[in-house]
Amino acid sequence: MFQKISETRSINRAAQELNISQPALSRHMTRLEEDLGVKLMLRTHSGVELTRPGHTLYEHTGALLNRLDSIRREVAGSAAAANDEVSIGVTPAVSNLLMGRFVARLGARYPELRLKVSEGTSDKLLRWVVSRDISFGIVLEPNLPSGLSHVPLWEENLFLVGRADNMIFRRPAVTIRDLSGLPFCLTGPSIGARRWIAESFRQAGAELIVRHEMESVSSLTALLSGTGTFSIMSYPAVENILSAGPVAGIQINDLTVGRDLVWRSDLELSRDGEHLGVVLRDAICSDLEQSAWLQPAKR
Repeated sequence: MFQKISETRSINRAAQELNISQPALSRHMTRLEEDLGVKLMLRTHSGVELTRPGHTLYEHTGALLNRLDSIRREVAGSAAAANDEVSIGVTPAVSNLLMGRFVARLGARYPELRLKVSEGTSDKLLRWVVSRDISFGIVLEPNLPSGLSHVPLWEENLFLVGRADNMIFRRPAVTIRDLSGLPFCLTGPSIGARRWIAESFRQAGAELIVRHEMESVSSLTALLSGTGTFSIMSYPAVENILSAGPVAGIQINDLTVGRDLVWRSDLELSRDGEHLGVVLRDAICSDLEQSAWLQPAKR
């Protein structure tokens, strides 16, 4: 506004060219002079004349506006670059069986989108989402922290896993009450799956006995074979270990868990006018028909 007045030497003409009222432009100039603590122009019968401070400011106006324009372009460019990279966290089991097709499908739809995939347990993924280390997480968690948005993705039955020579694996399937009193080797109590299992046993009136705890499934086969204990796992994890040793798995008919896609509620990433949470959900759920172990979420 100051630049336009300086060029036209007239507040009225500057107001017309800027398409604002003359009083509004005059008030703006008064505030500018008050902020700077100097008189920038003198009003005369023939128009306005710049004072010495006014001339000094006018000499810098062009450079300031060009710099502001450059900053705007830089900010817009960084936002666009950030919007081209999406970070998502998954558990190792989900990553092994799902992420290959998911990444391929998302890449076909958005070739410019770069996906960064991290692996961790559900509790770690939630912490990473909250701390903004990742944008999205696929988690198994019955109680989500506040400040997170989520959409249900799928539900799956969990499986009982143990030494193959145990008589229980001759059955076609089992229920939670069939497992009451069996010795288990499970993840620690801070892990989402463990809390979900414990709550399901409580609701079924079954006794959950945890003899051993583990943080990784890499040594699970040896542990189950050596101790005669059992574990409860998702199908992706079961599929990985059944081929690794003398263990067997059987579906638990009434123990179903859900997986949710979660993100911070203040996340504003979008693609083609859709929130990326919706885009990712659609890309993931399109694989459900190809996976016998998954059912669309009913929650």
